[in-house]
Amino acid sequence: SGSLVKTGTGELTLNGDNDYSGGTTIDDGVLIADNADSLGTGAVANNGVLQVGEGELKNTLSGTGSLVKIGTGELTLNGDNDYSGGTTITGGTLIAASVNALGSGDIDN
Repeated sequence: SGSLVKTGTGELTLNGDNDYSGGTTIDDGVLIADNADSLGTGAVANNGVLQVGEGELKNTLSGTGSLVKIGTGELTLNGDNDYSGGTTITGGTLIAASVNALGSGDIDN
């Protein structure tokens, strides 16, 4: 149980595996997850910037925010995601496991 709500314009970094299941909300600013498992198991409502390093992101992503793939590792997006802020790949490999994994925004590599 439990959830995470990121507010304010600054950055928040999550390290390690987290097991909260109540979801993640990014109201503003940047949430950095070194690994997809840092985000727990609930859905992610993103209205800011979500940066993820590597792993298998099983969480559903929604909102007007953007997704940024960081680091040299491999990140796999699963599920039907409907975020609209676009996707940027700054390093490593991003794998879309389904046709709806990348949301509706632009993709910048």
